[in-house]
Amino acid sequence: MKPIRYAVLSTVVLMGSAGCEQVEPNSWVVLPGERVGPVSHTSDEDELVETFGAEAVRPIQIYVGESSVVPGAPGALADDPMISGTEILPDSPDRVEILWWHPGERRCPYAAVFRETGSRWETGAGVRVGIGAEELERLNGSPFTFAGFEWDGSGEIRSWEGGLLETSHEIGIDFFGALTIRNVNDVSNRELMSLSGSRSLRSDSPIVRRLDLELAVMGVLWSTAAAECSEEDREDGR
Repeated sequence: MKPIRYAVLSTVVLMGSAGCEQVEPNSWVVLPGERVGPVSHTSDEDELVETFGAEAVRPIQIYVGESSVVPGAPGALADDPMISGTEILPDSPDRVEILWWHPGERRCPYAAVFRETGSRWETGAGVRVGIGAEELERLNGSPFTFAGFEWDGSGEIRSWEGGLLETSHEIGIDFFGALTIRNVNDVSNRELMSLSGSRSLRSDSPIVRRLDLELAVMGVLWSTAAAECSEEDREDGR
């Protein structure tokens, strides 16, 4: 069983058309494979409305095509890279996209995607959108590898290389993320070209160290738990 780490956070009050909804403490803590605040693998859209308020939850279409960072999204079709999802806290730095194991019914979350810098959401280990590559390396306790830039898988984290995040943020199983270049600093165009494409890069390489990189998108997966939800459906005859 994975260790669970909780941060001490104040109770948050969110306003929606349904009135004032109180969200429990630890609501901004993300535990990969387990919870996104109050959202678990058994949640559905109605539950999100009850928790966050009607105005803070809305249906959206989410891109899961070739250049999408979301691995193995259910419901994705080769001829239709858009699937139905749900957005929590739209027009806010705390915005979250929820992909469903059953997108038509909007239940059993498969993944939660975070894209906004300044968001209060972060994992128990402190991983969050906007975190710099060097700070991410510090949390991991060692260098990690990620994909080169300027292609469909641009900047995707590939391996923690046996670091501290290896088991609690297992790539492709319960966590995914991608880096982007915030500032090239003094890195030349020729050097940037050497960092492009599908090659793997190390966070401690001399050229990478000179770049200003940040985590542009991160997500957590309920891939195992969602499968259990689907199995429960079969047992119930759905």
